[in-house]
Amino acid sequence: MRKQLEKRKIDRQTAQDATAFSEGSLGLALKWISDGVVPRAADLVHQLDSLVAGHSPDGLEVWFKAAAEEYAEKQLKRDELASKDQATREGLALYLRLAATYFRTRMQASTDPAELERLCGAIDAIAKAENYLWCNVNIPLIFQQLTLAWERELASART
Repeated sequence: MRKQLEKRKIDRQTAQDATAFSEGSLGLALKWISDGVVPRAADLVHQLDSLVAGHSPDGLEVWFKAAAEEYAEKQLKRDELASKDQATREGLALYLRLAATYFRTRMQASTDPAELERLCGAIDAIAKAENYLWCNVNIPLIFQQLTLAWERELASART
């Protein structure tokens, strides 16, 4: 798939990242490249790596908001009649999905029961955030709760 993206004049790093994030879907990879999701997803991976390494998730709430608003703007350019709130929520759901994929990938590479438990807790926090998102809970509150849950779930790795 990376080669197919490169044939379309997409640089190697973006093609490699898009391949990894879209889980083998060429159409999704192309859409995410067009929508600016791929560089944001790469940044999310770095943020989550830092979180898992024991660093505080400072600014993660702001990051999610900015990434979702950027995504929504792309959607509104495509369809002027689209709802900005709905597009923003779809963007947030997308980045939550990518975060869940990140944690699942880490789980596949681990054999440590304690780490697996922490990663499952992080995924559970994402599932709860997604549920809140579609129940129209206040978005800043959702992400405040999510980052606190991630910090709590992953904190035992630091002690």
